[in-house]
Parts: sequence; structure tokens; C-alpha cells
Amino acid sequence: MRLSSRHGVSIACTVPLVMCLGVFGCSQRDTTDPSNMTCVKRLQIPSYPTIARLARASFETSAAIRLATDGKIQSVVLEGATGLEQLFRPTIEETLRASAFEPSCSHKTVRVSYSFRMNVAPDVTASWFGYPNRVEVWAVSPPVDVNHTSAAPNE
Repeated sequence: MRLSSRHGVSIACTVPLVMCLGVFGCSQRDTTDPSNMTCVKRLQIPSYPTIARLARASFETSAAIRLATDGKIQSVVLEGATGLEQLFRPTIEETLRASAFEPSCSHKTVRVSYSFRMNVAPDVTASWFGYPNRVEVWAVSPPVDVNHTSAAPNE
């Protein structure tokens, strides 16, 4: 079935063109992007770190990834990190090092914002990427065992 408007213009041909121009930005790339996300070929999305989940810890930071000449990571700095950094840094660095960056972006700094959040919605554990450079990771707190006692056994 072919759809057309009152004026005879084919909607089937117009919709992909509008999507290409508007949604996917078929025009020139914005070269002033301070996050340098055009340098990212593949971004690995982390899962919630087990230790942070057990501690019921939430965390937000921005990772500044300095690229070497071959597109590999030269350094990672967590900007605005708090005292909880040690719970999240290993997971963030591991997934960044498993990611791929453009070799042509040598000596550039790529910025990715991370938000690890506990109990945002009941029973929702999820990870996703949000344009232009935001990674969201949600987790649910583990259940508390009220029957477990930490008292020493009787002697």
C-alpha cells in the first residue's frame, strides 16, 4: 500500500528524507562539541558495581578520557568525584578501556558523564546511553535479610 497526501506527494518518500535531515543530522557535524563524542567508535556501557550495589551507593561523575596517538586511552580523570569514587572507578575505567576510539583523535579529551542511581523505580535495573554523552546505570538495592543475626555463636 502506498500512502500519499492530498497534493500527490508520496509520504513514503518524504518521511525518510525528513528523518534523515532532522533526526540523524545528515548535514555537517558540529565540530564545537566539547565532549568530543565524535571520537568514540564504540562505548561500552557499565553495569552497577556489586560492591556499590551492596552499599546502596549512588554516584555521579564526568570522566575526562585523554587519548594517545593510536586512539588508545592515555589517562582517565573522574571530575567532580566524591568519596565514593573508589567504589565506581574500577568499573568505569574497565568499560572505557573496552571501548574503541578514533585514532585520528589523538591527544583529544573525550568527556562522558556517568550517573549510577539506586532505587529510581521499583524493580528496575537498567543501563543506557543518552545523547550527547550521558551514561545512566540504575540498580535496585539487594533485599535485607532480617532473619540473619550477626551475633557470635554460643560458646
